[in-house]
Parts: sequence; C-alpha cells; structure tokens
Amino acid sequence: MRVYAEYGGSVKRWAYLSCRIAAARGFDHSAAHLTPEEGLPLLAAAEDDRGARWESMLLLGSPEVVAAARDWHQAVHRLDWYARGRLTDAEQWLPAIREMEKYRDKYYECARNDLGVGGGTLPPPAWPPAWVPKTGT
Repeated sequence: MRVYAEYGGSVKRWAYLSCRIAAARGFDHSAAHLTPEEGLPLLAAAEDDRGARWESMLLLGSPEVVAAARDWHQAVHRLDWYARGRLTDAEQWLPAIREMEKYRDKYYECARNDLGVGGGTLPPPAWPPAWVPKTGT
C-alpha cells in the first residue's frame, strides 16, 4: 500500500508543479503561478523523485497498476513539457489536463482494486467548482 500511495503522491507533486509553471506561462489553471526560474529546479527534483519511486512500483506493483501508473506519468510528462515551454498549443492544454486526470483516476482505481479496498468507483472530480470564475478558455 505504501508504494502505491508514495508513488501517487510523487506524480501528483510533479503534475502540480507542472501546472503552476504552465500557469505562469499563460496557460489556464487555478494553481498559484510559479515562475519557470523558480519552478524548473523544483520540477526536475519532483520528476527525479517520481523516477526513483517508479522502481518500487515495477518491483511490487501488479501489472494492472504498473500499466495505469505508466499511463498517468506519461500524461504528466505532457504537462511537464508545457511547463518547460516545449509544448505551446493553448488549445491542447485543457485536453492534456483532462487526459492526466483520467489516467490519475484509473491509477487509483487499479491500486484500490489491487489492495482490496471496497467502496466502488471514486466519484468524478468536480473541478473547477461553480464558484471559480470563467476565464474564457
């Protein structure tokens, strides 16, 4: 259980930093902006941490969880590229976020199933909530 939780936390940190830096580059996101100068070293460290935890996933994860984890971190790589300025297509930013969220949910679904956690499917995210102003994108 610990490997799954720690891996999930590391991918989440990496994704969130990517979103914060991308937001500073002008991409629509509610996360607090983090300039590339401040954020890119943190982003590299977060990706390094995720990579180190990946080895435990490969060793201890079920095939289904490993596949879902791989899909999730590949989707986060796309966000990372936005943060680094390698991707710049504003029209593909929100689809990239949605894809990452889909794979994150699949990872947790597979991990919960593997761990025998009951309770069924997790509810879909309700983001952004109704009180967040629309920015036009």
